[in-house]
Amino acid sequence: MGKIMLISRGDWQIDLPYVQINIHDEKDIENSIQDVDLIVIHSTFDLSEKGTQILNEGSERDLVPIVIYGASSDALERFDTVNYVSFVMEENSRLLAPTIENLMKYRARYNEIAVDSELLELFLKYNTSYVFFKDENARVVRLSDNYSGMLGFPARKAIGKSMADIFPSELAEKMVKDDLKILNELKPVEVIEALNGKYYKTSKFPVVQENGKAILAGFTIDISDLKEIEKELIESKKQVEMLTVTDEMLNISNRRGFLSNLEKEIHRIGRYGGKSALIIFDIDKFKSFNDTLGHFKADYFLKDIAEKVKGLLREDDTFGRLGGDEFAVLCINTPLDKGIRVAQRIQECLAANPLILDGETYHYTVSIGVSEVNEGSGEMSQLLHKTDLALYTAKENGRNRIEVSR
Repeated sequence: MGKIMLISRGDWQIDLPYVQINIHDEKDIENSIQDVDLIVIHSTFDLSEKGTQILNEGSERDLVPIVIYGASSDALERFDTVNYVSFVMEENSRLLAPTIENLMKYRARYNEIAVDSELLELFLKYNTSYVFFKDENARVVRLSDNYSGMLGFPARKAIGKSMADIFPSELAEKMVKDDLKILNELKPVEVIEALNGKYYKTSKFPVVQENGKAILAGFTIDISDLKEIEKELIESKKQVEMLTVTDEMLNISNRRGFLSNLEKEIHRIGRYGGKSALIIFDIDKFKSFNDTLGHFKADYFLKDIAEKVKGLLREDDTFGRLGGDEFAVLCINTPLDKGIRVAQRIQECLAANPLILDGETYHYTVSIGVSEVNEGSGEMSQLLHKTDLALYTAKENGRNRIEVSR
C-alpha cells in the first residue's frame, strides 16, 4: 500500500490511500524514516539543523523522496538545506495529491528497477508520467516510451539530442537554463511549461553517481485538465467579485462598488493631489410613482436614468446606485466647475426626455448635490454627508435644482 511520513505541527491527513504517520517531534524522524516511502513536510514545522541532517541522511540512505508543502515561496529559503524533490504551494493544494501519487509510484518502481534492470524497461514503457534522464550537458540519456506521443517521433531517437533539437527554441532555452542550474547547484526545480496547447508540470532533480558526476532525472505530468479547472475557477471568482459590486438590474455599480471606487479616489488624491467631482442625485417625488405604478413599474424610472446618464459620462467616471432611487457619479480629474456642468447635463437630459411606459408619458426631474473631492475633503463619510446635505437643500429649495457644497 505504501507509507507516508507527515511532518507537521499537528495531526494532518492527506486524502490518499496510503498509511500515513504523523511526526510532531523531529527526534522521531530517525526511527521512522527507514519504514516509509515518502516524506511530506509542512512548511510551518520548525526543522532544526540537526533534524535537517538526519532527514537528508535518511532520505539519501533509504531513497525516500521529500516533498515540502507550504503557504509561500518564502518557505524555500527556510528549507534550502533540505534535499527535497518537490515543493507545492498551498494555493496549488490540488496538485499535492497528484505529486505524491507520482512520487509514490516512482519510488515503488525505482526499488524494483534497482533489483532488475529489465523492470526499468517496463517502467519506461508503461509509466503514465513522462520520465527522463539527461547527462551533465543536459542531453537526453533516456526517455520513457510515452514521450513518443508528446514529441511525435519514437522516444529512442531523442537519445543524445539537446533540448534545441527536440523542443521550440524559446522553451528549449528555458529548459537548458533550468537543467544546468540543477546540475551546478545540485538543487531540484519544479516548473510548469506549455507545449502544443497543453500544460505540463515537471519535477527535475540531480542524481549524483558513484563517480561524483551528476546527471539529471525527473518526471513530467500532464496538468492540462487542472489548468482548465484553474482558469474556470479564476473566471468564476471574477464573476462573483463583479456581482458583489454591480447592481444587476441596472448594470452599474452598486453601493459597495461605488463607495469602494470613491475610497480609492480619495486616497489617490490624498497621495498625489488633484481634484474630482462627486455628484449625488435622486428622483423628485419618486414615492408618488411607486404608489401610483407599483414598485415593479417604478423600476423602469431607475432603468431609464441608468441608460441616459451612462451616455453622458466618460469611460473613467464611476456611476452607481447608492440605494432606492439615489444615484451617484464620480467624475475623475474633474474640478468643481466642470463637475457642476456634468450635473447640469444630467438634469437637462432627464427633464427633456420623459419616460414612455405602456404608451403613457412620464415627465420627471432630479435634485442634485455636488461636491469637490480634493486634498481637504476629509474622510469618505464626511464627503458623502456634505454632498447629501446639498441634495436635500436642492429639494427644500423647490426640487429640480443643483446645489453645491463648497
